[in-house]
Amino acid sequence: MRSLLLALALLALPACTSWRSTSADAVSANEPSRVRVTTTEGSRYTLYNATVRGDSLYGRTEVGTDVAVAVADLDRAETRRFSAVKTAGAAVGGVIAAGALYLGAIVVYLVFGGSTV
Repeated sequence: MRSLLLALALLALPACTSWRSTSADAVSANEPSRVRVTTTEGSRYTLYNATVRGDSLYGRTEVGTDVAVAVADLDRAETRRFSAVKTAGAAVGGVIAAGALYLGAIVVYLVFGGSTV
């Protein structure tokens, strides 16, 4: 049962954050670990350890390629931020799922009289 709860908790972790719009100034000030950017031409990058120097945003992609995007060419910049609503939803969903599994186990036990299935 503990391993099931741990698995549910690990599956729920991505639900605790969401991508939210930010500005190049905020990226420069906060230096987030990753930034998702979309250029005015439609290219999309997730940049790690992104920094703003001069008029460009610099970072490294998942495969290690260095990327520089002029701030003027940014259509959108987003960072991952904690989401209380998603976290609460994941917690409630996990409790409901665990409860349903527990009740299912009780039903199986009662139907089969404690014999192994």
